[in-house]
Order: sequence, then structure tokens, then C-alpha cells
Amino acid sequence: MTRDTMRGSTSYVPFTSTNARLDFRFLYPADWQARETAGEGYDEVFILGPRNEESTYSAALVARVSRLHSPATIETLAETVVQRRQGTSGFRLISQTRGALEGVPAVETEITYTIPLPIRSVRAQPTPVMERRIILKRTDRLYELIYGAAASDYHRFLEAFRTAVRTFVFREEGEEWGRRPLLAFGASPAASA
Repeated sequence: MTRDTMRGSTSYVPFTSTNARLDFRFLYPADWQARETAGEGYDEVFILGPRNEESTYSAALVARVSRLHSPATIETLAETVVQRRQGTSGFRLISQTRGALEGVPAVETEITYTIPLPIRSVRAQPTPVMERRIILKRTDRLYELIYGAAASDYHRFLEAFRTAVRTFVFREEGEEWGRRPLLAFGASPAASA
């Protein structure tokens, strides 16, 4: 995996899972490394991208599903997610937008904060990190699509997140992955010219 991964032509591969709780799919860069994990109350896929120039932090995509134990609006859930980072050094909410993803109401936030890197090093230096997160609530689950990178690399790999969001689809109950196209194709650019 090189730092130039997102320059020029990038190939993408689909993320799909046999884990019923990870009931979605999307495209991510072929040379990034995906790993499914489960924790107390959540399941996620963590997709590790290139490291920053100082080799202290990697760009990453995360798609996480958590079970909701009490009813809450998407706005309340978004505020809770932002509050988790507010105590972090250099925290700043850059933007917050309401919209929809896959027909489900969603909130997108973009934040920045500073963390000492490399982690657990006596030579750690304050390093700005940027994060973009889309949260949505579907039935009794909270879905989070997250992209994070060192601020110096944030815009370089942002297209990986945009592609993941653009291609994100839910698997319907009993649906087999091969039956629903991952990409929707419209008129070719030449036809609309």
C-alpha cells in the first residue's frame, strides 16, 4: 500500500460479510486491508489505509453497527457522537449536515482534534486528525460510517470514503448479494452530451 493510493486510477473491491449484523455492502480501495471485529454491543469492519508521511497514523474507514437500547432521534444520537470527542485537545466541529443515506435519515459530521502521535511514545508530538462520520438509525440499530486520517492526508484519501458512501447499500432480509447490483448505471456521459 503506497501513500499515492488515491492518485490516478484506484481499483475498488466490495465489502460484504456473512455476519448478519453487518447487513450492508460498499466499495473500498483494493489495497486497503479489511478486518471484521465484534465488541460489546457492536460489530464493525475496520479498513486500514495508508500511513501518514511520519508513519504514525493510518487513514481508515470504519462501518459500525450498534444495537440501540432506548429510543432516540437521529439528532440526539449525532450529538452524543460529537460529545464523545469534545474533550479531546483541539476539538472543533467543522460541519454537521442532515440528509439521507439509502433512504434512511442521517447526520454527517466533520470534526478535527489533536492527539499525541505516535501513541505510547515518549517522543509523541501533537498531531491534528480529521474525521468524517455519517450516522443513521435503522430499526433498532445505529449505523456509523467513519473516515479518519491525519489532517495532512485527510483530503488525499477522502475519495475512498465518498466511494464507500456512494456505493453503500443495505442487504434486505433473505436477499443474496449476487441478486442486487452494487452499482447503479445510468445513461453514459456520451449519451447525455
